[in-house]
Parts: sequence; structure tokens; C-alpha cells
Amino acid sequence: MTLIPCPDCGNPVSDEADRCDRCRCPVSARLERLRAEEEARRLEEEEERQRRERARERGYITLGVIAVALFILIGSCVSQSQHQPSTGTSLYEMDEQTQSITPGVNAFSASGKLKLDYSCQASAKGGASVQLVLMNTENSAIVWRKAVKCPAHGSDTVQVKSGDYDVGAQVGGNATWTMNVTQQ
Repeated sequence: MTLIPCPDCGNPVSDEADRCDRCRCPVSARLERLRAEEEARRLEEEEERQRRERARERGYITLGVIAVALFILIGSCVSQSQHQPSTGTSLYEMDEQTQSITPGVNAFSASGKLKLDYSCQASAKGGASVQLVLMNTENSAIVWRKAVKCPAHGSDTVQVKSGDYDVGAQVGGNATWTMNVTQQ
């Protein structure tokens, strides 16, 4: 038993008393109501604290997902940039060919500065060569020609007018050749 002030008159009264001796205030009922209100307030504060904690956890999860997505995106961009020429758009690519080809089959549109990377390897002893050409397929004009004795590799830059172009190759001997054209 503890003495507490009466909620109405302030007279000292037992916390177990039903009524105040002086003012007849229902002490136990009022104390029960105050305890219930305090408990409800405490529960509400606890629920609010838990809501904030869950919101913070969702925020961390969202940030984690965004970080992983950015990591994957950046990794993908880096990977793609390592596999594609960084100086321009690839227009034509032919790797490890062993036969001659006539221009016109693999036409591409281009204008401006083109970079032509080429190489050839002799497949057997006794020399081989490749004659490479870049031709305007609209008027059959050859705009670039390169005769290479295998093994060889190199690159040239050619300025072209807007039009359709294609690469041709005439293989002499047993050779493997590669040609890549990029828009600069």
C-alpha cells in the first residue's frame, strides 16, 4: 500500500482505496483509467517505434537493391566497352576468313571518317597475300585499296561521302584475313 495524492483534492489516500475520505472521488477507478491510458500511450509509442524501424529496414533494403543494380549496370557497361571499339561504331566485321569475297553482299551505310583495321596470316609455308578493297556499292567506285603480304596487320583511315559501302577481298595463296570497319 502506497499513499498517493487524491486526483481531485490532493488529500493523501491509499492507492488501493475505492474513494477519497475527504471528497469521495473514485480513486481506484481513476487510477485504473490513468493506468489504462498510460499503457495505451506506451503501446502506441512502441508500435510507432517499430513502424519507424521497419521503414528504416525497407530503406536499407531498397538502397542495397539499388547499389547491386548499379554495380551490375556499371559492370555490364565496362564489359561492353571492353568488347567494342571505343573510338566509333562498328559498321563491318569479318574475322578469320579464308576465301575471297566480292563487294556488295555485306553492304553498310556510312559517311565521314572510317577506320579500317586489317590483318592476314599465311596458313602454310610459301607466301600468301590478300588484296582488300572498300567499294561504294552505288557507283562501284573503289575508295580504298590495300595489298598486304601475309603476315601483316595495320589500319588506315578513309574519308567517304554518304552512301552504301562494302568490303571485298582477293586471296592469293593460303591465307586467313580479318577486316573491321568503324565509323569515327
